[in-house]
Amino acid sequence: LVAAEAQMRAIPVVASDSGGLTEIVEHGVTGLTFRTGSAPALTKRLLELSRDPERARALGRRGRERALRDFSESRMVARFEATYRSMIKGRPTRRLVRAVAS
Repeated sequence: LVAAEAQMRAIPVVASDSGGLTEIVEHGVTGLTFRTGSAPALTKRLLELSRDPERARALGRRGRERALRDFSESRMVARFEATYRSMIKGRPTRRLVRAVAS
């Protein structure tokens, strides 16, 4: 969660448009994205931020707001817990019940 950690510190994030990064970095709102594997696209995004420090600060601020709202420790723990509970809901095995009771 390096992108979320950077956002927590109001650092403007430039990330590839792959995997979970697209769930963390919203292009033009909380950071900038570029096409995965494209060095020219990455260079372009980095130059955009270096040439416009106010935009970089704004992206950093909005990234921090979102990270605090959606990726705080308590929020992430709650999400993991909800996911695990939904996976076992209604399907506890005897082995699981014994492990929990121990």
